[in-house]
Amino acid sequence: MGKRGWILLTIDARLRYNPLEQQAILKHGVAAFVFTGGATHDEKAAAFLAARGRSAGLPAREPPPFIAKIPHSGSVEVWLRGAAKRGKRKK
Repeated sequence: MGKRGWILLTIDARLRYNPLEQQAILKHGVAAFVFTGGATHDEKAAAFLAARGRSAGLPAREPPPFIAKIPHSGSVEVWLRGAAKRGKRKK
């Protein structure tokens, strides 16, 4: 995902309790967005639409890898950062 520039959208708020998943996201250079709170699907969709404008430029300001949370309000807050990857890997 990270190599292709894709982002991860998830409703798995328990990700914050799983360091292995966090490490995998950061290791592979992924920009991840986690919907938080016990919202309905309609509320999550509304939060996504509210966050869309805020999150669109985030990878430019905050290079991946990172994990950001999106609460009901639609705000976007980066809560876990990894080392930004620069250049190509040596083989």
